Amino acid sequence: MQPYVLNMAYIVVVLCIMEIFRVAMLALFAPKIPGTTSRGGTRLHKILAWVHGSGMIATPILGALAYQQKSRGEHVHGVAKLHPFAAWTTTLAYGAAMASVSFKF
Repeated sequence: MQPYVLNMAYIVVVLCIMEIFRVAMLALFAPKIPGTTSRGGTRLHKILAWVHGSGMIATPILGALAYQQKSRGEHVHGVAKLHPFAAWTTTLAYGAAMASVSFKF
């Protein structure tokens, strides 16, 4: 690959990470209305957001560990074996969180 393509990909990744972090901080530190409680789909959405957020942190770390093991010619072992499970859990939590506020139940 050309060096400028790698640099552009790196820039796009960094911008995406910054945007995800910004949106997460807005959600976490948004002012709460006194006297209100979360219920129904909103409550489920908040729980699933924590699952998704944890997965967004764990998945690339586990992926890096798995990549290091594969590049050394080893079989993926230890906690790095959990990378696909973390990725799928993160994806499913994201989809379920969107569905929980999109549909009334």
